Amino acid sequence: MDNDNYNDYDYSELDPKKRGPIFRIFKYIFLFLAILFGVFLIARIHVNNTTPEEAKKLLWNEEAIDALHKEGPETFSVIEHNLSTYITAEGKRILRNPMTDDAFFSFSHVQYMPSVNQIQLTVRFNESTIDRVMERFDLSTRPENEIFLFWLEDNNGNRYTTYSYTTATQNFLGKRRYNYRRLLFTQVDIEQVKTLTLHIDYNNQSDPSASQTIDTIVVYDAGFEAEAGRTKSDYEAPSAPTEQMIFVNPTRSE
Repeated sequence: MDNDNYNDYDYSELDPKKRGPIFRIFKYIFLFLAILFGVFLIARIHVNNTTPEEAKKLLWNEEAIDALHKEGPETFSVIEHNLSTYITAEGKRILRNPMTDDAFFSFSHVQYMPSVNQIQLTVRFNESTIDRVMERFDLSTRPENEIFLFWLEDNNGNRYTTYSYTTATQNFLGKRRYNYRRLLFTQVDIEQVKTLTLHIDYNNQSDPSASQTIDTIVVYDAGFEAEAGRTKSDYEAPSAPTEQMIFVNPTRSE
């Protein structure tokens, strides 16, 4: 049999095609953009999910420090209350979200000192929240003073409007993205309340009577603690009250 024609076929179409320099340039540009987007996405997720240290530090006023020195670190306790959705002993599911329904505000790092009836938490809001509030209340310029007031209300209708706070910010790509307020409320007897709801008011500087609540969210739930148990928080005993705490004592009436 004559097999001389066996290798006469042209298999050049199976050879890898050589790409020109323009193709290689676009390939490298695409890879660079893909890597850049990945870095951007990871950085964005990190910023969204990370609270700056200065925004979650435990606050100490003179009353708490005096009680700490009197009781001693072995007795003086700080309790964490990382509130989340839970199921009661009766099988009922209680929904708890760390973010308000409109996603304008979120809270975290709830801690309280039962021996001095103090509770504190961190509130976060982004720059767009301020823009929306300005639109809602027809503000042409951004207020220089605090645009929000905070207060707590328990399940019995008692209100706690006196608080101290510190501020912190978080930037992304050189621009401010998140604002934080670490709030410390006093005279809140945790043992006597079932829930605490945080009210966030628009702080009308020109007409305080026109201030109104723009968001509410439950930040403490005794039922959650009954199911999850109490978690003590480690802390370093301070030598002096927290610096740069701003004291607020507004008159809040309906």
